Amino acid sequence: MSLNDGATEDSSEVADSLDSLYETSAQIADGIDTIADRAHEQSNGMREVSAEVADLSAAVEEIASSSEEVAIAAEQADDRAREGEDATEAVVEAMEEIQSSTEEAMQELRTIRQGVEEITELADMIDEIADQTNLLALNASIEAARVGEAGAGFAVVADEIKSLAQESRDQATDIDSTVERITSDAEQAVESLETSVDEVETGMERANTAKSSLDEITDAVGEVTAGVDEVAAATDEQAKSATTVASMVDQTATNADEIDTAASEITDSVSSQVQRIEALRNQVD
Repeated sequence: MSLNDGATEDSSEVADSLDSLYETSAQIADGIDTIADRAHEQSNGMREVSAEVADLSAAVEEIASSSEEVAIAAEQADDRAREGEDATEAVVEAMEEIQSSTEEAMQELRTIRQGVEEITELADMIDEIADQTNLLALNASIEAARVGEAGAGFAVVADEIKSLAQESRDQATDIDSTVERITSDAEQAVESLETSVDEVETGMERANTAKSSLDEITDAVGEVTAGVDEVAAATDEQAKSATTVASMVDQTATNADEIDTAASEITDSVSSQVQRIEALRNQVD
């Protein structure tokens, strides 16, 4: 084999090697370029996801804030309901005291009416005694007139007794009138008090009904408050989780950007190497 033949053979082998290296480098360049495209697409996708997660995080935070406001409003409603419950209970207690006092007053009036009835009986008795005394005085005057001068002094006494009897009768009549008036007033007072007692009982029933309703409202508001507190706590946790996810997505997007940048740099470097290999191929050929 001549030297020229050996050089030609070596040159051919180098050319083959350069061809193989060129093809391999081109394939690597294409692969890295594909990786760069995928990394770029991933970066863009992660940016979109990051924006959506950020929107979701903001929405969850807004819900959490609204839930806290609702929780505060529910607690205020619970406080107002309890205040109403306390006020209604105070009204019931006051009406019970009024009812007790009214019943005591009615009992006193009944006692007074009973005493007045006894006075009426005594006045009737005085009236009867006055009638009998007046009759006796009349008989005594008749007997004194029959006796004549001897019964003149007795007749004077009989007239005085008759006058006293008449005064007693007049007093008894006045007592009857006064007693009748007192009895009438007492009966009217009792009727008014009985009406008041009925009204108080009706008011107590309504107040107790209102209190029962307020009790139910208080219980319901308490349950709502507890539920809202749980929702507020849950949404707060969701907001924290969403924030964490958003941060992770941002980091992933940043990593994708770095991969995209690195892949682009490698692509540029490999492309440059391919160009050099192609230049060597041309020189060998």
